[in-house]
Amino acid sequence: MLDWGLSEGEIEAVIGEEMPARDINIRDFAVDKGLEFGVIKEALQARLDALQ
Repeated sequence: MLDWGLSEGEIEAVIGEEMPARDINIRDFAVDKGLEFGVIKEALQARLDALQ
């Protein structure tokens, strides 16, 4: 996400927590935290789409 243009703050706003280590994939993070990955994915995608 960072490489695609999102800031740490934008990612944290979507996931509702401090950004995890950069080597942790968002899906794994969501599963570990008991969060619904689909909701997070849609929100992140919307932010990426807004950059274009």
